[in-house]
Amino acid sequence: MPTLLAAAGDPDIKEKLKRGHRAAGKKFKTHLDGYDQTALLKGTGPGQRKEIFYFDAGGNLNAVRYQDWKLHFTIMEGSINEAYRKTPSWPLVVNLRQDPFEVSPDSALYIRWMADQMWLFVPAQEVVGQFLATFKEFPPSQAVGSLSVEKVLQALQTQDARQ
Repeated sequence: MPTLLAAAGDPDIKEKLKRGHRAAGKKFKTHLDGYDQTALLKGTGPGQRKEIFYFDAGGNLNAVRYQDWKLHFTIMEGSINEAYRKTPSWPLVVNLRQDPFEVSPDSALYIRWMADQMWLFVPAQEVVGQFLATFKEFPPSQAVGSLSVEKVLQALQTQDARQ
């Protein structure tokens, strides 16, 4: 969205929305998890996004990617319609440049390699912490859009309490 709005002449929309922005007769105050990728599309600079957060249908944070590195906090086992969450004792580490298909955790030498990469846990905590801190001012949507029964019930109870 920031890229499209920058192309339309509003390059500061992300900051405006954080402060509160009026458009089409309504006031919006929200945090956009998006970046202006105009330079990348024009070929004049690199992409602005360095991190990707992976959530499941229940709103649980399963993994974080920062540049070439991905840390899995939970893994979905099984096909999409029958998958269940599996939580390893330590996050699984994958270097996506070296292993784009993410098969290294199945390797016999993975544990040794992962032990050498444990330094990643500290910067990963910083990236995830900064992301989670945005929820203080901009909490996640309470709309009933989750596939999680618990979240749907919570949203309905919240709606009832407001009425």
